[in-house]
Amino acid sequence: DEPDILVALEDLLEDRYRVLTSNAPGKALDILAQEPSVALILSDQRMPGLTGDQFLAAARSISDADSILLTGYADLSAVVSALNLGGVSGYIAKPWEPEALRAAVAAGVERTRLRRALRTEQALLRGLMDNMPALVAFKDARGEVVRTNASDGHAFDDAPEAAEALAAGQPVQVVEETATLTGPVWTERQYVPLRDAAGHLLVIERDVT
Repeated sequence: DEPDILVALEDLLEDRYRVLTSNAPGKALDILAQEPSVALILSDQRMPGLTGDQFLAAARSISDADSILLTGYADLSAVVSALNLGGVSGYIAKPWEPEALRAAVAAGVERTRLRRALRTEQALLRGLMDNMPALVAFKDARGEVVRTNASDGHAFDDAPEAAEALAAGQPVQVVEETATLTGPVWTERQYVPLRDAAGHLLVIERDVT
């Protein structure tokens, strides 16, 4: 609600970020609806129409951006409300220390970037698992399946090749022949150790008859 503060924030941040400002919460919500790429919301507590904690609670339904509350008075209840309802990552008292505010903004922007990147990776994994023309399973270090696209009736049994792949840290491939009434069937299995701390193993099985 103070034009001088908006100008000061722009001056502090515009060398690194595209800064969109508003002195009214309603207009700010419109900006968020029109700008889904916004990575961080920096809100005052005292504003016309809505308080900062109320505004940030409303913003949560529009944007997944990280948020920081600026407060110029000792109102602990507002801070608690902002943390609970507005999902803020933190608050900063006015007058702020410029470098501390810049650091808080940078950390918030990075959290948003990581959160969005994780969601993208999860969506890509779901798309791959749901549409891959092969049976896929992720197994943990104990050999238990933690994720698979297989039907309930299919089990990825333990195999010596799994232990071999984990021990060598390299993929291992095996092709098995099974006799059926209509002739032999060949099944290819790949055991791929994932280079993560949990020791996960990727198993891919497909018919190569």
